[in-house]
Amino acid sequence: MSAEMGVANEEERSDVTDIRQVLEQIDVAWNVHDASKFAALFTGDARFTNVRGMQARGRDGVERFVAPLFATMFSDSEQHTLRIDTAFLAPGLAAVDAWWTMHGARTLDGSPRPTRYGLFSLVMRTTTEGWRIAVWHNMELAGLPPEDPAAWRFVIFHNEGPTKAH
Repeated sequence: MSAEMGVANEEERSDVTDIRQVLEQIDVAWNVHDASKFAALFTGDARFTNVRGMQARGRDGVERFVAPLFATMFSDSEQHTLRIDTAFLAPGLAAVDAWWTMHGARTLDGSPRPTRYGLFSLVMRTTTEGWRIAVWHNMELAGLPPEDPAAWRFVIFHNEGPTKAH
């Protein structure tokens, strides 16, 4: 069941809370530019794909991939998760969409980049360490949203037709 549609039971409510906490930890690790803390939130066999389609495999691969980026083009960046939508696929397995914004990033030549908006499309699963990211696909949403992210309107299609969500 989708967390957007309402959580079916207490266990799913707890899982949604835990998943949100992992994404909050992703933002914290990103904002202090700590590749080790960032990678610790992934499974040992994770599959990571960035907005350019570049990939890393495994927790160690994720750390090696983001460390030089945190030291250069993202060294002054801040990332914030704006909205999360969770769909449970099976016990301990969830598909998660997380909309994000980032400011303070630079281009490869060091020029400032404008504020960016995007979407993480994730598969998360429970491990002995709690919920962790098994698959990470990141995409940039060019030209979206309006200057005020609070003005975003999301339309979610259910069997009954579209409903609006914030």
